[in-house]
Amino acid sequence: MKELNAFRKFLAEDRGEFGQESLDKLFDTVEAMGSSPAHQKAMDMMEDGAFFPEEGTYPATNQTQEAVEELNAIRNSTDDEEEIEEAQLDLDAIIIIKNAVKKTGPVSYGEMGQSYNYYVEGDDLFTQSRETFEVPTNEGEEVNEYMDISKPGNPLYDLNNDSKAMAELDRIADKYGLLALQLWVTSGEYPQSY
Repeated sequence: MKELNAFRKFLAEDRGEFGQESLDKLFDTVEAMGSSPAHQKAMDMMEDGAFFPEEGTYPATNQTQEAVEELNAIRNSTDDEEEIEEAQLDLDAIIIIKNAVKKTGPVSYGEMGQSYNYYVEGDDLFTQSRETFEVPTNEGEEVNEYMDISKPGNPLYDLNNDSKAMAELDRIADKYGLLALQLWVTSGEYPQSY
C-alpha cells in the first residue's frame, strides 16, 4: 500500500523535464565516438529532435530501415551525387546514434506530458514519442471511469486491493528500485485492456 501511495505522489509531482542525464550521456557518447561529418550530423539530429514530432503519441519507428529505404529510393531515382551523399550521411548518422544507444542503453527523456525514446532492437535504431500519463482505455470507454479508484470493480481499485499483485509490485520495486518501477509503468507500452 505504501508503494501505491508513493506512486500516486510520483504521478502528482510536477517533475518538469526528466531523463536529461541519460540524454546528456548519449550526446557525450556520440561526441566521444568521433568528429566526422556523420558524427556532427548525428549530434544535430538529436539536438533538433529530428526523429520526434512536437507532441502526441506515435508508434515506434525503425529509423535505420527508413534511412536505408530513403537512400535506396534516391539512388534509384537520381544521379545527383550531392543528394545521394546527403542520404548516405543521414544513414551514417543514424548508425552512429544506434551504436551510441547500444553503449548507453535505451534513452527516455522529455517533459511533463511527453516522452521521447531511443532504443535498439537487433541491429536497428528505433524512436518513439508518446504522451505520458495517458490513462489506457478500451475502445469506447470513458477515461473518467479510471479516475475514481474508491469503487470495487474499478481496475485500479481492484489492483490496489489485490494482495498478490501488490506483493509482485513490491518484489519488483525491491529488486529494481521504486523509481525504475514508476518510470517503467508510466513510460512503457500499455495493454489495450486490463
